[in-house]
Amino acid sequence: MNSEVTDKDGSAVFIASAPLLVVIGAYGSGKTEICVHLAISLARAGHLVNLADLDIANPYFRSREAQDLLRRAGVNPVFPGGEEQFSDLPLLVPAIRGLMLPGRPDFTIFDVGGDDTGAKVLSSLRDAFDGLSVSVLQVLNGRRPFTDTVEGCLEMTARLEATSRLKVDGYIVNTHLMQYTDEAVIRDGIALVERVSAVNGIPIRLISMMEGVVELDKPTADIKYPVVTLHRRMLPPWLKRSSDAAWPVVRKGGR
Repeated sequence: MNSEVTDKDGSAVFIASAPLLVVIGAYGSGKTEICVHLAISLARAGHLVNLADLDIANPYFRSREAQDLLRRAGVNPVFPGGEEQFSDLPLLVPAIRGLMLPGRPDFTIFDVGGDDTGAKVLSSLRDAFDGLSVSVLQVLNGRRPFTDTVEGCLEMTARLEATSRLKVDGYIVNTHLMQYTDEAVIRDGIALVERVSAVNGIPIRLISMMEGVVELDKPTADIKYPVVTLHRRMLPPWLKRSSDAAWPVVRKGGR
């Protein structure tokens, strides 16, 4: 199943090409923020969506933290319940495998920690993916350690593929320096991943950036990839959460 999310001007932006979307990314890549926004975008486009939280590496930025917001948006969050929901242990509820059975919602997004520990979770589910249509998307932030060079990105992808036993079929470029992000940072990130893609053949599927960083219909209008604008929702517990009033805005790149 393909899904196209329509922008306010009626143009369509490609988001998902398989009913099972596995999103991986190292700490600081923005993976969980992207998972939450994609799930909400797909739900608001009329799809039935699950978001399965398989991130066991990061106790502060996990999609289960946004469970109330997700439910209000029509997304079904799946994660260990009760006292176990904030555990760092690799607790895989039976419902995870149930998400892969026929007749389930249109899309299921798996939010997976991008280090070796997170990839091992995928490896334990490898047999359940056999014969199913699945897309594995890796989020790359070119301003984070280990993914700030072409060699580092290639090594990260190869290591995650070997550990998870799944092949990455697309990159999401989310290069940022938090509040210090500017147009140059975003463009440098795109250029970096283009060089990575030229080596291993894995295409760029999406560019993401936080709202308010760059005016999309001005300096970035020539970006040839789909661009999604994110409203930051994943905050550490010691910071006040932002309002839930704003929703993801998806815009089409290109001239």
